[in-house]
Amino acid sequence: MGMGRSATAFSRGLGALLTNPGGLGYHPLGRSSQAHDLVFSVYSGGGSIGGTYLAGDEFSQIFGEGAGQTDESRERIGELLVDERLFANGGINFLTGLWRLPNGGGTLGLHYGSRAYARVNFPDGLARLIATSNIADKDFRFVNRGIGATWFTEFGLSYGRVFGDQSARGWLPSFGLGLSGRLIGGVVHFDVTENSALFIDQINVDGRLQFLVRGGYTFRSAEPDAFDQDGAVGNFLSNPFPSTAGLGIATDVGVNGVLYRGEKRSVHYGMVFANLGRITWTNKARERRGSNFSDTLGASLGEAEFERFEGDLVTVEDYSTTLPSTFRGGLGLSIHPSGEGEPATLLIGLEGELPLNQVPGNTPDPRISAGVDWTAAEKFSLRGGISVGGISEVGIGLGVGIRPTDWMSIDLGTSELNGLFSGDRLDFAGRISFGITPGQTTE
Repeated sequence: MGMGRSATAFSRGLGALLTNPGGLGYHPLGRSSQAHDLVFSVYSGGGSIGGTYLAGDEFSQIFGEGAGQTDESRERIGELLVDERLFANGGINFLTGLWRLPNGGGTLGLHYGSRAYARVNFPDGLARLIATSNIADKDFRFVNRGIGATWFTEFGLSYGRVFGDQSARGWLPSFGLGLSGRLIGGVVHFDVTENSALFIDQINVDGRLQFLVRGGYTFRSAEPDAFDQDGAVGNFLSNPFPSTAGLGIATDVGVNGVLYRGEKRSVHYGMVFANLGRITWTNKARERRGSNFSDTLGASLGEAEFERFEGDLVTVEDYSTTLPSTFRGGLGLSIHPSGEGEPATLLIGLEGELPLNQVPGNTPDPRISAGVDWTAAEKFSLRGGISVGGISEVGIGLGVGIRPTDWMSIDLGTSELNGLFSGDRLDFAGRISFGITPGQTTE
């Protein structure tokens, strides 16, 4: 995150487990990273959450007791529904670890943690209609573009191996392949399905303006028995084994290699297909369906008119949802002033990310990022970056990597420093990791 999320080509160690498993087998590039055979971290995490999620007073003014539906409140609802800050990704890794197998046998990794994704992204036209109540403004086209939330736990096993010589020079001297398989425990979920849409057209009936409403929607939900909505945030942060309402599997597949290695400079590349998988929801699985609307309304909208489009709430046996799948690819340059074999003092990365579906956890738009990692002093790295696209127009990254002792390292970062200052978004991640080499002692 400190490099503006531009580290696909540089992912090493614990970071490779959650960024690109193709780099698992590679040695660390920088002085602040752990180079031990056994590396692990306990309770690390972070995420990005929109400012409006944190500003409860904005919602209470609209939805609170006695708030009323004034013109001002309706207008504020319309603004909130299309606000890019109504987006949240978060993760807690209760345990993360890797083991470099002897004799070049590759690297094994594991992690266990929780993930939460939320996205409320209503079409502009619908929000404008709610804000103005002016159905006669123009014809409307409402097509769902990502509304929902998911919380799940995941247990992942990873394996990565480098083929070729990690010290040889020239073109294509080595490349790493990696695979992660994950068992998913779905805790709670709701969404509006992708094929939900509503169209309102102005028509003339016997000289009178009326409105033809067509389309349909499906709203889905699932949750454990006795799920505590009020305590959900605290549970997410503190409960490593919550009750679940579904089960799924997922995988990540990545490659990470050296395009060219010289005496003091190397060019790296990395690619990964991430979060390829599904969750099947079975406990308290419900759907509210409003299907095949084709109805004519008069020029006024009242309670009776809205009730005609409420749909039917039904219990279903199960349903499946896809995870927020992405493709990421990037290039990187590492500079070793003391020569190959010595830790790099400067890393420069470039990365692009393409969402493969439009579900909670993915951004509406692709993203491109550039970042640097500079070893400013012995075992201290300063990181920075910039990203364009994704959930915001521009994000500024800033982070540090510190290795105060040989067996411990600390990483902190944000990919949207500007969001922290403007109040648009809270974006932060941190990790403390420990390393052990069997047979050696530390001081």
